[in-house]
Amino acid sequence: RAKSRKTWMLIQLALFYVSIGLKVLFFTREMTKEELEWRVGAMACGLDYGDLMKGRVSAQGMDYFESVMKEIFASGLFIISPKAEGFQGFKSKIEQHHPHIIIHDYVKAMADDAMGDNFRGDEHRYVARVFDLVVNYVNDKAKTPCFLCGHANREGVKGKGKSTREHAHSDHIVRRVDGAFRVICNKAENKIAVVINAGRAFPENIGFTMKGTICHGFGDIISNDTRWVATFDESEDEEDASKARNGGQQPDPATTKKSTLDPTKFRRKFKKK
Repeated sequence: RAKSRKTWMLIQLALFYVSIGLKVLFFTREMTKEELEWRVGAMACGLDYGDLMKGRVSAQGMDYFESVMKEIFASGLFIISPKAEGFQGFKSKIEQHHPHIIIHDYVKAMADDAMGDNFRGDEHRYVARVFDLVVNYVNDKAKTPCFLCGHANREGVKGKGKSTREHAHSDHIVRRVDGAFRVICNKAENKIAVVINAGRAFPENIGFTMKGTICHGFGDIISNDTRWVATFDESEDEEDASKARNGGQQPDPATTKKSTLDPTKFRRKFKKK
C-alpha cells in the first residue's frame, strides 16, 4: 500500500548490488531523479532522513554525505531513469545502459502511458499486457533480473498478506512473475514484513520481519516470524481512529528523533568493488 516504504526497500536492494560491483538501472516514476538521489545518499550513510530534510545535520556530516553521493554516482553503477515513454522507453534505457539488475519503482506507470487519455479503458488489460511485455523482454532478450514494484489491493486485506488478491490492478501479475512479494509496514513499531504470496521459484507463505527505521538500521532482520501481520490491520484501524480523535496526523517516530550523525561511526560505509 501507499507509504509502506517500498521505495526505501528498492534503494537498499540497489545499494547492495552496487556495493558488489553490479550495475543497477533504477526507474523512478513517483519522484524526481534528484529526490531519489537524496534518499540513496541517506540510505548509504545510514542517517536519519528526516534530519537531513530539516537541516539538522552538521557541516561535517553534510560533507560526508556529499562525498558518499559523489562516490556512488561517479561509479557509473547506479543509474536513475525517470523515463516516461511506456514499455518502449523502458526497453530503450535497458539497451542503452546494459545493466546487471533492473528495478522499476512503479510498473503500473507503463500501463498508464499506454492508456494515455483513454480513461475508460480496461485498466486490468493494460496492466496485464505490460507485464507480458516486460517479463518476455527481460527473460528472452535482456536476460536480466528485474524487480517490479506496484501497489497493493485494499480488497486483498483479508488475505493478511498471503493472498494473490493483494496485488492491485491485475491477477495476471502473479501468473507471470517468478515470485510475488507482499510488503506490510508497521510504522508505529518501525518494522516491515516481507511475505511471499505467490511464486514459481519460491515456497509460498514464508517471509521475514525486518527493521524499518529510515534509514539507520533499515533492513536488519528482526525475525523470521510474520504472524503479527494477522492482527496488524485491526491495530492500524485503531491508530487511524486515534489520529481522527486527535485532529490530524501523528508524527512518524522514524523522523522525530535527534540526529546522531557522526562520519566516524556509521553503521556501514558505501564501498564499490
